[in-house]
Amino acid sequence: MGEVYSETTYVPQYGLLTESYLRLMLVKKEKFATYVGASIQVQNKTRSAQDDLYDKNRAMALVGGRFNLWKNLFVLAELRTEERSRGGLYLGDMWQYPVANQNMFSEFYAESMILPSFHNDPVSTAWFKQGLRFSPAQNIFLDAFVELYLRRSPDPDLGRDTEQARAGLRGIYLIDSWSVAALLYQSFPRNEASHEEGLLVIGGSF
Repeated sequence: MGEVYSETTYVPQYGLLTESYLRLMLVKKEKFATYVGASIQVQNKTRSAQDDLYDKNRAMALVGGRFNLWKNLFVLAELRTEERSRGGLYLGDMWQYPVANQNMFSEFYAESMILPSFHNDPVSTAWFKQGLRFSPAQNIFLDAFVELYLRRSPDPDLGRDTEQARAGLRGIYLIDSWSVAALLYQSFPRNEASHEEGLLVIGGSF
């Protein structure tokens, strides 16, 4: 049994960044899993300050484990080649409910990860989405949402501190244990630190 995840992000300042993961499970229990796999990163453009972190094209072997601490709270430890190991906590969930005959959703995700080759302090990210969900066809969902986004980083090369409000649209196609999602959003207020961003995510298990 394994997992596949691929995320392609477009930001005007940095171009396209694609990160893909393949994880093959060695042990998978109800609360604990260990795996081996590979990660591929492709970046078509960087600013000079980010060249050490994003080295255009990078392929890495990895071995890791994760443990379910409580409900949707997990601890992750992952050793990677190319000095890109990481570890930390992540938590996320989504709730759907009707309001006045309209399907609504609330979605939350937070993580705090240490990248020891770069810094001993964690990079922490959290966001909360609130939106309307439409389903024009079976297994297809269209989401209109507003979002609060927060990031805290010890080093600008790992991502600068950010506090943003966002508005966006997301389309999702589900088939069995696989999903494809495309997302577009605009950050507010509109200034040098904000931008439009596009995101394409493909993931699933086999």
